[in-house]
Amino acid sequence: METMTVERVIKAPINEVFAWLTTTTNYTRSPLVLRCTLTRHGEGTPYGVGAVRSHLWLMGGSANASRTTTRPTPPSTSWSAACRLPGTSSAA
Repeated sequence: METMTVERVIKAPINEVFAWLTTTTNYTRSPLVLRCTLTRHGEGTPYGVGAVRSHLWLMGGSANASRTTTRPTPPSTSWSAACRLPGTSSAA
């Protein structure tokens, strides 16, 4: 398993930035994301712990599903993502 940590300072109110980042459908505003869907609601809120998001990225045509692993509250949240590249089996 690989771990990737991404950090970026955005000069905007933290609650607005956090709301944008944790709402999957916003990702299609990027030219790199073709499709994003919330496939399962989380505990307490749509993007709470246990929420599952499905993404299709333009880069390499990769698809991934991510599950929220910590309660999403500013300034951070965590996801566990499983990626599959085209032409590969989903079985390990």
